[in-house]
Amino acid sequence: MCWSFCFSFFVSIYIIQLYALLVKRFIDEFYKLLDMTLIFMYNIDMSEIDKINDKILELMQRRQKYEEMRRLRFEKGWTLQEVGDLYGLTRSRVQQITGKKNGKAAQK
Repeated sequence: MCWSFCFSFFVSIYIIQLYALLVKRFIDEFYKLLDMTLIFMYNIDMSEIDKINDKILELMQRRQKYEEMRRLRFEKGWTLQEVGDLYGLTRSRVQQITGKKNGKAAQK
């Protein structure tokens, strides 16, 4: 019985990994097709697509940075000065960033 359980467990893990690989390949192919569609249908240059992708990545990284600042400030209990020193910002800028998400709840 133990062998059959172990075998089914490993088979299910293999199936999950295979499914994840297929999904990743599908997404990659979808984006390739989307890029080609933008290039041919709308005369968008590949450099413009790269600029858009870079801007999206930059916005995502900024959002992650702000979330990390909020976590340090409210969950870890760091002061505005400590968070500002870590990220090279003033205390007032840290307060603006960390206070935006929850409003009054962030000030507690």
